Amino acid sequence: MDDDEAPVIVTRIELTPIIRRLEAATSRLEDMASVVVETPKTNGALPAVTAAAPAAAAQPAAPEKVEEPLPPMIEDFDSFIETAVKKYVGLSNEIGGLVAEQVSSYVSSASRS
Repeated sequence: MDDDEAPVIVTRIELTPIIRRLEAATSRLEDMASVVVETPKTNGALPAVTAAAPAAAAQPAAPEKVEEPLPPMIEDFDSFIETAVKKYVGLSNEIGGLVAEQVSSYVSSASRS
């Protein structure tokens, strides 16, 4: 370090947002890497390379899709939509006029998202 340069002092208050941004960037990079390259899980050990490995790598087996049950909160929300919201939409359409227009606008915007 030159005699003319003063040392840079960073406080914890200044360091905290930098660390958070670095962690967020690292997380995004890890997510991108896991999508691009999925490495086999072998409890930390490197997988053994055999003569059959190149042939197996050329034709990877299709992963089996496992149907997972919906979480209870999602099922409850779907039930709410099927009962209360459909009743609200039906009654609003019976009223007609501006009320029916507003419900129609809401339903069309909610179905797009």
